[in-house]
Amino acid sequence: MPLLSTRGASTVRGFGFGGGKASFFGQVLLVAGGGGASAVGGGGGAGGIRLLSCVTFTGGTSYTITIGAGGTANGASVASRKGNNTSIPTLGPTYYSTAGGGGGGGGAGGSGGSGGGGPNGVQGGGSGPGNEGAFSPVEGFAGGATTPTDTPILQGLGPGGGGGGGAQAGVPGFQGAGGAGISVTPTFGASPQTFYGPTAGIYGGGGGAGVYHGCEHGPGQQRQAQWQGAGGSGGGGNGGRGIPLQAGQAGVVNSGGGAGGGGHDGPSAAQGGAGGSGKVLILIPSAKVPLVSVSPGTNTITPTPSGAVADFTVSGTMTVG
Repeated sequence: MPLLSTRGASTVRGFGFGGGKASFFGQVLLVAGGGGASAVGGGGGAGGIRLLSCVTFTGGTSYTITIGAGGTANGASVASRKGNNTSIPTLGPTYYSTAGGGGGGGGAGGSGGSGGGGPNGVQGGGSGPGNEGAFSPVEGFAGGATTPTDTPILQGLGPGGGGGGGAQAGVPGFQGAGGAGISVTPTFGASPQTFYGPTAGIYGGGGGAGVYHGCEHGPGQQRQAQWQGAGGSGGGGNGGRGIPLQAGQAGVVNSGGGAGGGGHDGPSAAQGGAGGSGKVLILIPSAKVPLVSVSPGTNTITPTPSGAVADFTVSGTMTVG
């Protein structure tokens, strides 16, 4: 996305503007909720990742922060497995990132910030496209495609694809890994930082595809075929295995990670996981830190060498005094 202001770094850190001494320019990370996944399905797409430069925050204003929830596990349709947008509506209608697409299962993978992976081949349908918000730079990538196969060992079932990630597309079937997420440490500071959470400053990993376990039958033959889609770096959940039968992993909370698809063993299938919820980080210049507060108490302001970072893990408010 183009810069929203052309003011230099010294202005960002040192001075107010627009008639309010508390006003400042901040860097903002918006992470949407990741897509959920289904049984025998493709991985959920990661929530959209947007890094905005020089965003204007005006003194005397309270800003509503909406954190998108992850998509449901094993929803009845791809639409019900889609995550939820993350936004700062007080800033305007374009300040949002798009929910991750649901993993394919009983139909194609869904579109979203990053797209859901294609389903197991017997179910039909393709993978979902990413960057649903049509942003530049893109907020995410497409899910991986289903890989067709007529190999007897798989009984005609093509494996599903991984969910798309913030940095790359999901991997097609037979590996079915989720796409990798994006590191924001160049903007918000080196890891570890408490506000980064368990993904160490990497967000938007796609979910891995679920496993189909198949057998090739014939005179003297009983061979097993199995694969497992790994979740992408940045909170993507792993796909479940077929033997032993496993559910898909959920995306990591506050990472925007897509969920892993559920495993399948013949007549039995395990459910997919739920998508990871989203997150907002706002970099505040040092001179303005005493004038900024956040609520509720779950959200925090953490000092850094260049100022502080407001970390929103649940929906709330940032007030600029």
